Amino acid sequence: MGLRAGLLRETITILRPIVSRNDYGEQTTTWETVASTRARVDFRNGSRAVDVHEVTNLFTVTFIIRRFYQVDGHWRIRWKDRLYNIESVNEEPTRQSVTIIASVINE
Repeated sequence: MGLRAGLLRETITILRPIVSRNDYGEQTTTWETVASTRARVDFRNGSRAVDVHEVTNLFTVTFIIRRFYQVDGHWRIRWKDRLYNIESVNEEPTRQSVTIIASVINE
């Protein structure tokens, strides 16, 4: 039993880091697009925290995509103009899918 295409309603962009050195020897990280793909997106949990008089919203999202792409845990996902750090990548060979658990990056 595979992943039903009708459940993949959102478009996400998968980004990987490119680390390079500038003229002064500093490491700089830029983010390169690996793929844009359709995904099922489910909200997992959330909370609100106050740190140094600044309110931050912390929440976790689950992205389910097809197994066409090899996703690394050090990469990021862009969805609806927000960036997410990937916390775990779980392949499900029987369903031909990958479940990615990610948390929002507060910038």
